[in-house]
Amino acid sequence: MSVTATHHEGHGTGREPAAPPTKSRDPEVRLLLTFNPSEINSGTLEVIATPVTVSQEPGCREEVRNLDCGGFDSHPLAELQIRALADRGVELGEAHYWSVQYRDCYSVDLGRAAQMHKTLKTLDAALQRLDTKLGPPEKFTAYLARCAVALHITSFGFHVGDSTGWHDTNTYRWTDASGMVHRIGARLEQWRATGQ
Repeated sequence: MSVTATHHEGHGTGREPAAPPTKSRDPEVRLLLTFNPSEINSGTLEVIATPVTVSQEPGCREEVRNLDCGGFDSHPLAELQIRALADRGVELGEAHYWSVQYRDCYSVDLGRAAQMHKTLKTLDAALQRLDTKLGPPEKFTAYLARCAVALHITSFGFHVGDSTGWHDTNTYRWTDASGMVHRIGARLEQWRATGQ
């Protein structure tokens, strides 16, 4: 939280100087990961990273929100997803359809379509630069980490317990890229062993 510094005069007035006003931080964009059985390919698991905003006022619970995708001020990353498909017999990093795409868009006008195109082109160029420097990623977790770097995102989240579908009633745990690699690996290992 940042505080705006102000000079207060209060001498000789008998009043206490007012507390400096506080300013809320802009919500931070993070990637929230979900794991869903594929509706199209039975025996596979979709791993989906979706940008969300997280903000927290002093003394309040953190608020996780989907990015605004409507009106005149839609967020460029609203409805963007970084996805992969896992198969029980194949490691996720082998070749399972990594992609970055806009999904489940409710409405798109010409301005929004141009914004989506620009975001995808910018992200693709950043990923190509990283491939040139580092070589191609060998696993989805490496690809996801590179997408996060290109999007200037440093935090990854996971549901704790069952998801209700509503951010206000869910609990999340946040981690960095190293924690993300561990959590995805552990979740896929559990899924391959138990089918859940």
